[in-house]
Parts: sequence; C-alpha cells; structure tokens
Amino acid sequence: MKKLITMTLICLPMLFSLNISAEESNENYLQIGYTSSDYKHADKITNVSGSLEFGNNYSLWGSYFRETGDWNDPGEYETLTNKKMLIGFGKSFPVNPSTDITTSFIYDKWDYKRTRQATGSSLITNHPSDINVTEASIGVRNLTSSGIEISLENSWGRLRSNSTYYYYTPSIEFKFTTETELESSFKLSQVSKLNRFVKKNNDFIRSYMSGLKVVEVDNAGRFLIPKDLYGFAGLHKELVLSSSVNMIEIWDKDKYEASVAETLVDFGNLAEDVMGNQPQNESDGIS
Repeated sequence: MKKLITMTLICLPMLFSLNISAEESNENYLQIGYTSSDYKHADKITNVSGSLEFGNNYSLWGSYFRETGDWNDPGEYETLTNKKMLIGFGKSFPVNPSTDITTSFIYDKWDYKRTRQATGSSLITNHPSDINVTEASIGVRNLTSSGIEISLENSWGRLRSNSTYYYYTPSIEFKFTTETELESSFKLSQVSKLNRFVKKNNDFIRSYMSGLKVVEVDNAGRFLIPKDLYGFAGLHKELVLSSSVNMIEIWDKDKYEASVAETLVDFGNLAEDVMGNQPQNESDGIS
C-alpha cells in the first residue's frame, strides 16, 4: 500500500512551524506537529495524533498535545504548562452494505498547571487543574442513496476534577459525500454487498462506475448512446445488442462478429474450463 509522506516548513517573522505526516489511503495515519511563536501564553506547541484500522472493523486512535509558555507581567512572572492526552478504541458492526452499528470507548486526560511569582519574591503560587474523562458510546450510521451519511450516537461519560460528574449526550451528525445518484443506486450483487464505510470499497465502486451514464428511453422506445461511450466502443453504422446474462452489451457489428469468431475456434475447451468444475450454487459474479 502506498504511503504519502509530506513535510511542511513555514518560516515567518513571528512563527516557526514544522509538520510531518504519513497517511495511507484509508483511515490509518500518523501526524506530528511542532509550533514555536512569540505568543507569550503558548510559545511552544507539540502535538502528535494517529489512527489505525485493523482486524474485522476495529479501530484505535489517539493524540497528545503539549503547550508551554512563560512571560513577565507587571509585578510578576508566570509560566504555563498544558498537556492533553486522548486514546480511543472502537468497533463497528455492519448491518447491511449501507448501515453500521458503531461502538467506542475514550479516555481523555488533561493536566493544566500555571505558576505565578511576584517580582522580588521567592514565593511561587501554583494553580494546577487535572481533568480525567472516560466515555463510552454506541450509535448507528447510515449512508443514504443520495450520498448523505447520517450518524446517531448516544454517549455516557464520567468527568473527574475537583468533583466527579456523570453525563449523557445524544447527538446527530450529517455528512455530505461526493457520490452521485448513479453510484448510490448501483445494484450489482457482488458490488452492492461491499461495506461502503471501508474507503477502499468506496474507491473501487467509484472507479468501476466512473464510465457509466444514465440514459432515458423516449416515447418511440429509443435511447441515445452518449458520444464518449460511442467513441470508446468504436461504434459505426451497424450495431449488435448482445445478451450477457442480465445485461445487454452494445457492439459494433464487425467487432462483435470478429470477437465471436475468435472465441468459437476453441469453444469446447473454453466451455469445459469455465463451466466444467463450477459448483451449482456458485455465483456468476454478475446477478
């Protein structure tokens, strides 16, 4: 599987930023970032995040964020350290090609520390704050025929700081995709069974469907072949409509006869190779 590795270096009078990321074509990625600026409350920021899909619809993700700063205000010197760590684990359960049940568990820890020291004094005042969050959620997501992903989720969590809080959060989310109506309604059995939430499957379906066109039959029972497909098939004056199980192929007459003649030369051996050892219940890969 190909990986894309990018490095961005931006130099500005007030900012230095370095980002390194490695991403695959699915949801697996690693991203590392570092930022330095003259903003006194957070002059150095480091962040790392990543996600990994594995096994049968399992996923693991996490992130680490750290910012530091120190500055002088009138009459005092202050420092700041802010650290945040998150790790999550999830599993999805496909119900059908367009619907998943999703589950996840998240642990989130936040450490915040700020100190103050008055000018000319050795006394340092600390203002720490620690927050720990654990959260579990279950939901359902559906990819509609019009290319809209709808997610419904219920989350239960516990937040611990100076006190402990329990919460429940229902949510709904809409995500608009770039799929066309033609792609969404494609019903060839072997393709329609693919899980559309797996990016490789979606990429395959989109590429496989990219040359298809919607045509309409007029009142006289005729339809117009799109010009790009007409040229691609090398069609001329005489055409042949050939049955292919549950599909109709449109051929140029001369090209069709040449193809059939080539096949008939050794049709007996071809039939034996294709049909001779095929189980009775094996799918034809089309219907």
